[in-house]
Amino acid sequence: MFGKRLRQARMDAGLTQQALADLIGVSLRNYQNYEQGSRNPPLDTLASIAATLRVSADYLLGLTDHSEPYERRWILLDNADER
Repeated sequence: MFGKRLRQARMDAGLTQQALADLIGVSLRNYQNYEQGSRNPPLDTLASIAATLRVSADYLLGLTDHSEPYERRWILLDNADER
């Protein structure tokens, strides 16, 4: 699930594999392994991927179906309460 969600989030952001690999500071091959599911990124790289793609790490890991980072989601929920 991680690789599939990672690929979709990257494509939604309009980035190539090489561009995202460069932004998070890993080789293209390492990044490709993440998308293919043959390797898992270290935690610091996972955090960098999530921040760069503006999605939650929990979403990438399949722990939630909400892709928005928590801070943004809570802001949206707080604003919805005011309506």
